[in-house]
Amino acid sequence: MSGVLLEEVTKRYGEVVGVRDLGLEVREGEFLTLLGPSGCGKTTTLRLIAGFLHPEQGRILVGGRDVTALPPQQRGIGMVFQDYVLFPHLTVEENIGFGLRERGAPRDEIRRRVREMLELVRLPEIGGRLPRELSGGQQQRVALARAVAYAPRLLLMDEPLGALDLKLREAMQIELHRIQRALGMTTIYVTHDQEEAFSLSDRIAVLEGGRLIQVGTPRELYRAPRNQFVAHFVGKINFLRGTVLDGVGPVASVKLEDGHQIRVRAPGPLRPGASVCVAVRPEALRVWAGAPEPQPEAVPGLNRLDGVLERVRYAGNFTHLFIRITENCTLLAEVGGERAELHTGEPVRAGWAPEDTLLWQEGDAS
Repeated sequence: MSGVLLEEVTKRYGEVVGVRDLGLEVREGEFLTLLGPSGCGKTTTLRLIAGFLHPEQGRILVGGRDVTALPPQQRGIGMVFQDYVLFPHLTVEENIGFGLRERGAPRDEIRRRVREMLELVRLPEIGGRLPRELSGGQQQRVALARAVAYAPRLLLMDEPLGALDLKLREAMQIELHRIQRALGMTTIYVTHDQEEAFSLSDRIAVLEGGRLIQVGTPRELYRAPRNQFVAHFVGKINFLRGTVLDGVGPVASVKLEDGHQIRVRAPGPLRPGASVCVAVRPEALRVWAGAPEPQPEAVPGLNRLDGVLERVRYAGNFTHLFIRITENCTLLAEVGGERAELHTGEPVRAGWAPEDTLLWQEGDAS
């Protein structure tokens, strides 16, 4: 068994709280990512699980065993860091086999396991090289091979791709996902990169201010964020503020600060007059230039806001449109294709369906 359970774990650094009352379950064989901004507690959580830090309160269980008081070397955990930490004077084979030698494994077993690991990370021909003779991506794969060579129960990775350039990082994401699936090893991964988390994870745990805010699959976090922080952190989104006019039924009427009235999906009964924050993802917006067919009025129940196209940003398979609605409100729309018929400075209309709107009552921001 290699699942992980944190029970009401708290860690302080003097007066500063690193994590507070953290409860989190990681399922056996799962790839779970700790996601959040700098200082949110994700690396502290990882180091608590590894045994490099000890909590003031709470328990940490790995495979059903309480490891809270155990030193790192007795927890059966492999760890990969951002800066690789390969031994510069040892060859690739010697680096990968280091943990096995330290544990007294027979020489033949070490050779066999090293060969298996080199095949796993697709570097079978470089066993005799030194780390300085490898590229960044090769060094990272060697570090991963070393971490899993002795078959730990749990693999921890602390922003291991942060030092790589974008293309290499994307390629390594594919490799990490393949290797983790091949091993079936429970993996906890730390990153502040939402796209990386979405690419790799079975589930994501979003932290903020040392607290666990929400845990879910990438789709769950994106489609049903618990609050405004999660909605903002796991993707691009437009926020609008307003007041409830009619909060009865599954769809509510909201008057925005600029006077526009829209219909939104209601999470439950809403009190008329309540201040709310509504949000819509850029890809949910439909944009019209002037009044071509089909006009937004022809789509029953479609919300619409009029504005001026302020900026067009081409991004290959999609285009970002920045639409100025008022002096203090600009909507971001994400549309496919070239959209060559749209020009900056011209009037446009943005529309979206009520069911594509998220809503939180003020006070739900944390």
